[in-house]
Order: sequence, then structure tokens, then C-alpha cells
Amino acid sequence: MRKRDRKSFVRDIAAVALVFALVFAFSVTAFAAGTVQYTDIDGHWAEATIDRAAANGLDMLTGDKFYPNAAITREEFTHMVSWAFGLETAADKVTFKDVPASGLYYEDILKGVYSDIIHGRSDDAFDPKTTITRQEACVIFYNMLPLYGVPATGAIERFNDYADISSWALKETGTIASAGYIQGYPDNTVRPLRTITKAEALVMIMRIVDASKIVHGDFTVKDGEVFKDTIFTGTIYVPAGYEATFDSCSILGKLVSGTTKDKTEWELPHDTKVANVEYQTPSGSGGSSGHTPTPTPTPTPTPTPEPDDEDFNVWF
Repeated sequence: MRKRDRKSFVRDIAAVALVFALVFAFSVTAFAAGTVQYTDIDGHWAEATIDRAAANGLDMLTGDKFYPNAAITREEFTHMVSWAFGLETAADKVTFKDVPASGLYYEDILKGVYSDIIHGRSDDAFDPKTTITRQEACVIFYNMLPLYGVPATGAIERFNDYADISSWALKETGTIASAGYIQGYPDNTVRPLRTITKAEALVMIMRIVDASKIVHGDFTVKDGEVFKDTIFTGTIYVPAGYEATFDSCSILGKLVSGTTKDKTEWELPHDTKVANVEYQTPSGSGGSSGHTPTPTPTPTPTPTPEPDDEDFNVWF
């Protein structure tokens, strides 16, 4: 398929996906039609991925330049992840003194904090302009993805520079490698201490999103419902007396119980991650969860990535 035709095809697919999102109130991607066309990616190895992301709404807020070979900063990485995974809810505020409300990526940092996928260097500092290394990216994804049962060893050891991975990131980097999200450079290195370029970050993020089941929007579970290996970005309501199981899931939004903590009957086995939990206030102490049950949505198919990225043998 010619490049121009491929771009048109991607935009057509994006339009269809948007229709499904409106019908089902959520989709497995958070993508919307894009308005930015980057002028500095022609011939770049990640051109197809960047074009696809831009056509589906990724705006790095840098005008018509993507700067694919520039090292990505912590705030830019947060912005990219927030867009790709469709983070929905922002924290009320952050304690970071170096993240002004007037900042370009302030809202994305609020969403990242609420979803518990990013943390500051300290309570007061986020270091938004600092670049991210490859092993740091692996730690972030390890903390937000359903990865139960994926081994931390067996894949990472094949890289020639495996010993360069910091001890605090070894398990996380090894698990991400076993999951198939990092492939290594042609010289069989993983280069864990090098910074990630914007192009590399986007390719990895899109590869993970394409391989993940992501549910957007708020909904109420059915009694006895079981979810497995799923990422949720909205609010999930479990009515009083209902049983629900979230097996190896990642709830980046909120899990709300229609009853008190001691009477709640949900199960969260196999390393299920929950960013925010809310229980109904006990009777007589005032207040309640205040959530109205909503219909359980039906997922739509995950878009198939373009083959161009899969043929390029780079770390991401």
C-alpha cells in the first residue's frame, strides 16, 4: 500500500473506531481524530507509527515538529502515556513545586498521579524536564500493566549488556523483555542506561497498547463477573451484595464498592493493581459512595498495528 493511501486508510479506521466508541461509551483505545501533521519525520524509521499516532490524536504540543530523535522528558513521556492509554481522571492537585498549573503537560501529570503510574523524585519535585532512561520506562510500564505470570528471567539475560541494568530495575526490565515489549538493538544490547528518544518511546507505547485489552469509561459490574488481564481507566462500581473478580488486572481509575469495606465481596488475585478504592460510608456516619450503576459495556476489537514498525529491529 502506498504511503499516502496507507495514511488515508489509517484515518478511515480511526473514524470507524470513533463511531464504535460513541456507541459503546468506551473503546479499547482512547484515540480520536488528529489535527497535527508532523513535518520532520519523512524517512524516519518510526514515520509510520508517528503518522498513525498523529492521525489518531497525539499532539505533543510542539507545533508541527515531533523531534523524533530528541530524548523524551518525564513530562513528555507522561503526556504520551496519558494519550495512548486514555487516562480519564485527574488528581485535584499535586505537591510538586516544579509542576506549575500553567505548564503544557500539567493535566497529564495530574492524570498520571491519580492513576498511580508516575511518582515524583520527592514529595516536592517531579523533575519534569529530566529525560527518561530505558530501564526507567520499563519500571513505569511494569507498574501499570497486568503482567502476572510473566517471568522476570529467561529473556533479559540474552542481551550482551544485561549486567548494566540497575538492581532496582532488573525485575521490571526483565519482565518487560519476557513480555516481548523490548527486542534489543542489532548488536544484541538493551542499553538500559541510555535515554529514550521520542520515536522509541512512542513505538514501545503503541506496541504495548496494541497488545493490551484496555477498557475506558465508567460501568457497573454484573454479579459474579470475572475480568482477567485487563486495564481499566474509568470508575468501576460494584453494588452491595455483588461478587466480582479482577484477575491480573490494572485499574488505573477507581474501584468503588456499594457497601462498607468489611462487606465488600470483590477479589483482586494475581497482582491486580488498583490506583484508587472507595467504599460506602457505614450507615449512620453520614454520606455514601454516591455512584449510580451504569450498563456494562462491550469491548470493540483492538486495532492491528501497521507492519512497518514490526520490521524494524530496534530496541523498541
